[in-house]
Amino acid sequence: MVIFAVIDDLFAKTSAKAHNIDILIVNCSLTTMIPSMADMIVNRYKLRSDTRNVHLSGMGCSAGLIAVGLARNLLQTMPHGARALVVSTEIMTGNFYAGKERSMQLANVLFRMGGAAVLLSTSRDDARFELTHIVRKSTGAQDSAYRCVFQEEDGEGILGIKLSKDLVAIAGAALRANITTAAPVVLPFSEQLLFFLSSIAQKVFIIRKSAGKFRYRQDQKRHPLFYLH
Repeated sequence: MVIFAVIDDLFAKTSAKAHNIDILIVNCSLTTMIPSMADMIVNRYKLRSDTRNVHLSGMGCSAGLIAVGLARNLLQTMPHGARALVVSTEIMTGNFYAGKERSMQLANVLFRMGGAAVLLSTSRDDARFELTHIVRKSTGAQDSAYRCVFQEEDGEGILGIKLSKDLVAIAGAALRANITTAAPVVLPFSEQLLFFLSSIAQKVFIIRKSAGKFRYRQDQKRHPLFYLH
């Protein structure tokens, strides 16, 4: 219901036709099914036999960004005016955890079912936005990041998604890394200069604060005073 509804809505708003789709990319953070979601869409809308279709699964919260990046790369190899349909969805039904482990029950509350569809093209005609940059930093090489969201069985053998206590810190570090990379390409020079000066000021303040000050003051010979800042 969700996937077909968002595609129908997209076709209605853009006046696009199913037979004009050259690339189809579907992503879902967790769920993998057979036939794939991409095949379901191809069958429902009777897409052309030469339509390139890809189904991405298990990529977590970055799946939507990965799908857009893949669509951009594939469009660069297609003739001018080619169109890519990207469908991003989340389905928790198949991964609902019925056990007693608290760290695995949290996923039942945080995630929901939903979806979105977007149409990308190499033509400017009728375009509402222009895709200029895609930035994605991978933190999977770090063990703490690799284990922060993990699908495994609990002590009773019930399968679920376990969220680590390091998740917030890992997400914050990844966000800072992405912002640092994206800032130079999206901010004007004046804002970049302010950011640079602010970063230097913060570093100097932190160094002074950590080092501290220690001075000796003797207002009276018999009563020396020490100030620790």
